[in-house]
Amino acid sequence: MNMVSIFGMSLDNIIDGIAITIGYLTNPHVGLVITVAVIIHEIPQDITATLIMKDLGYSARKMLFPILFAAVSYPVGTYIATFIPQAFYEPIIAFVAGTFIYIGIGDLLVEAHKRFNFQVIMSVLSGFIVVFAIEEFMH
Repeated sequence: MNMVSIFGMSLDNIIDGIAITIGYLTNPHVGLVITVAVIIHEIPQDITATLIMKDLGYSARKMLFPILFAAVSYPVGTYIATFIPQAFYEPIIAFVAGTFIYIGIGDLLVEAHKRFNFQVIMSVLSGFIVVFAIEEFMH
């Protein structure tokens, strides 16, 4: 992986850290939903990044820098969020929600419509059920 990829992953994690913090500051239930969404999308993203680095011949030691650099980005995002005025909380949450929806529609559902893919369909439905269950449980 090159530095541009590492920078991109880190920037995504900074935005995720901001989103989680702003979500919790707005409403702990919103923060929990955002946290679950971030965790769900981070797992396959990090597995993919690790597999790419392994395929490129990275040793475990060489993989450590990009992984740690990206991981440290979450607290950086949290720190940045403490300086954001409360008036911007709702637009930030809307931006993050729109990003997740765009990725879901632009990537996942398109793949499901190319050919019948039971795993993609079940993943989308499972995600809906998890978010719905969290919302119901919290109210």
